Amino acid sequence: MLDSQIFFDDFCSISFLELATDSYINPQSYKEKTKEPMKFLKHCHVKFIENYNSGEIVDVPGKIKVQELQSYIKSNWNYGIGELLPITRDLFTSCGLIILINSDIKQLNKDMEIIKSMERNQGLFTVK
Repeated sequence: MLDSQIFFDDFCSISFLELATDSYINPQSYKEKTKEPMKFLKHCHVKFIENYNSGEIVDVPGKIKVQELQSYIKSNWNYGIGELLPITRDLFTSCGLIILINSDIKQLNKDMEIIKSMERNQGLFTVK
């Protein structure tokens, strides 16, 4: 099972991996699974990390703070201590991504706002 599949199974009623596989290997099963619309069991945000200041990374305090959010599921950080952190200009210069999933949309949005605030206030990376 793909690592991402673990939390997406908790997010929606149909496995994306199974659908993709069935569409090639078992078309009848695919047709059965797609007769009804997919049901989303929880709310999800995938946040690509933005950075507004370039410099050498001396700390990544946001990594621990993000992991403490109630909606946190997984994150991938593209830069670490000692590396040169560029300013985010597009998707390709994103600093990584954070996946949030929660059944409570208000909590999910609150956690997303905390991440955006950390981005704006240089709370994710400390650079020199």
